[in-house]
Amino acid sequence: MERQKLYSNVIHEQNKKISRIPFPPAKDPEGNNKKVPRMKALEYAKTIAKPPVQSKPKQQQKHQSEGFIDNTPYLRDLDVSQLAILELLRKRHEEEKQAVALFRKVHIV
Repeated sequence: MERQKLYSNVIHEQNKKISRIPFPPAKDPEGNNKKVPRMKALEYAKTIAKPPVQSKPKQQQKHQSEGFIDNTPYLRDLDVSQLAILELLRKRHEEEKQAVALFRKVHIV
Protein backbone atom coordinates (compact mmCIF):
# COMPACT_ATOMS: atom_id res chain seq x y z
CA MET A 1 0.00 0.00 0.00
CA GLU A 2 2.83 2.34 0.87
CA ARG A 3 4.54 1.68 -2.46
CA GLN A 4 1.32 2.44 -4.32
CA LYS A 5 0.88 5.65 -2.36
CA LEU A 6 4.47 6.66 -3.06
CA TYR A 7 4.07 5.85 -6.75
CA SER A 8 0.85 7.88 -7.00
CA ASN A 9 2.55 10.86 -5.32
CA VAL A 10 5.44 10.71 -7.78
CA ILE A 11 3.05 10.55 -10.74
CA HIS A 12 0.99 13.37 -9.26
CA GLU A 13 4.08 15.59 -9.03
CA GLN A 14 5.13 14.74 -12.57
CA ASN A 15 1.68 15.65 -13.89
CA LYS A 16 1.83 19.00 -12.13
CA LYS A 17 5.07 19.83 -13.91
CA ILE A 18 3.68 18.99 -17.36
CA SER A 19 2.41 22.08 -19.13
CA ARG A 20 -1.31 21.96 -19.91
CA ILE A 21 -0.84 24.25 -22.92
CA PRO A 22 -0.59 22.15 -26.05
CA PHE A 23 2.47 22.53 -28.19
CA PRO A 24 2.02 24.71 -31.24
CA PRO A 25 1.82 22.61 -34.39
CA ALA A 26 5.08 22.29 -36.19
CA LYS A 27 5.03 24.20 -39.45
CA ASP A 28 6.11 22.50 -42.60
CA PRO A 29 8.89 24.29 -44.43
CA GLU A 30 7.08 23.13 -47.59
CA GLY A 31 3.71 24.31 -46.27
CA ASN A 32 3.35 26.95 -48.96
CA ASN A 33 3.84 24.44 -51.75
CA LYS A 34 1.31 21.96 -50.41
CA LYS A 35 -2.30 22.56 -51.33
CA VAL A 36 -5.54 21.48 -49.83
CA PRO A 37 -7.21 18.67 -51.80
CA ARG A 38 -10.14 20.95 -52.55
CA MET A 39 -7.86 23.54 -54.12
CA LYS A 40 -6.12 20.86 -56.17
CA ALA A 41 -9.49 19.65 -57.44
CA LEU A 42 -10.58 23.17 -58.40
CA GLU A 43 -7.37 23.82 -60.30
CA TYR A 44 -7.74 20.50 -62.11
CA ALA A 45 -11.34 21.32 -63.00
CA LYS A 46 -10.20 24.55 -64.63
CA THR A 47 -7.96 22.65 -67.03
CA ILE A 48 -10.71 20.30 -68.30
CA ALA A 49 -12.29 21.34 -71.60
CA LYS A 50 -15.97 22.08 -71.29
CA PRO A 51 -18.48 20.64 -73.79
CA PRO A 52 -19.95 23.09 -76.28
CA VAL A 53 -23.29 24.58 -75.28
CA GLN A 54 -26.10 23.75 -77.66
CA SER A 55 -28.41 26.62 -78.38
CA LYS A 56 -32.09 25.89 -77.82
CA PRO A 57 -34.28 26.15 -80.92
CA LYS A 58 -36.93 28.83 -80.96
CA GLN A 59 -40.22 27.82 -79.43
CA GLN A 60 -42.19 25.88 -81.96
CA GLN A 61 -45.68 26.91 -82.86
CA LYS A 62 -48.77 24.79 -82.32
CA HIS A 63 -49.25 21.42 -83.99
CA GLN A 64 -51.58 22.87 -86.64
CA SER A 65 -49.11 25.39 -88.05
CA GLU A 66 -46.01 23.15 -88.30
CA GLY A 67 -47.67 19.81 -88.74
CA PHE A 68 -48.25 17.08 -86.21
CA ILE A 69 -45.67 14.64 -87.58
CA ASP A 70 -42.70 17.06 -87.37
CA ASN A 71 -43.04 17.55 -83.61
CA THR A 72 -43.20 13.85 -82.72
CA PRO A 73 -40.10 11.88 -83.73
CA TYR A 74 -41.43 8.69 -82.13
CA LEU A 75 -44.19 8.57 -84.77
CA ARG A 76 -41.73 8.05 -87.63
CA ASP A 77 -41.99 4.25 -87.34
CA LEU A 78 -45.75 4.26 -87.81
CA ASP A 79 -47.55 3.48 -91.05
CA VAL A 80 -49.04 6.34 -93.10
CA SER A 81 -52.57 5.09 -92.44
CA GLN A 82 -51.88 5.04 -88.69
CA LEU A 83 -50.56 8.58 -88.86
CA ALA A 84 -53.68 9.72 -90.69
CA ILE A 85 -55.86 8.13 -87.97
CA LEU A 86 -53.79 9.80 -85.26
CA GLU A 87 -54.13 13.17 -86.97
CA LEU A 88 -57.88 12.68 -87.26
CA LEU A 89 -58.14 11.76 -83.57
CA ARG A 90 -56.07 14.77 -82.59
CA LYS A 91 -58.32 17.13 -84.53
CA ARG A 92 -61.40 15.51 -82.99
CA HIS A 93 -59.87 15.93 -79.52
CA GLU A 94 -59.21 19.63 -80.15
CA GLU A 95 -62.80 20.16 -81.36
CA GLU A 96 -64.24 18.36 -78.33
CA LYS A 97 -62.05 20.42 -75.99
CA GLN A 98 -63.39 23.61 -77.54
CA ALA A 99 -66.97 22.30 -77.26
CA VAL A 100 -66.49 21.48 -73.57
CA ALA A 101 -64.97 24.92 -72.93
CA LEU A 102 -67.91 26.56 -74.67
CA PHE A 103 -70.37 24.41 -72.71
CA ARG A 104 -68.72 25.35 -69.40
CA LYS A 105 -68.74 29.02 -70.39
CA VAL A 106 -72.46 28.95 -71.16
CA HIS A 107 -73.48 26.91 -68.12
CA ILE A 108 -71.45 28.63 -65.40
CA VAL A 109 -73.17 28.06 -62.06
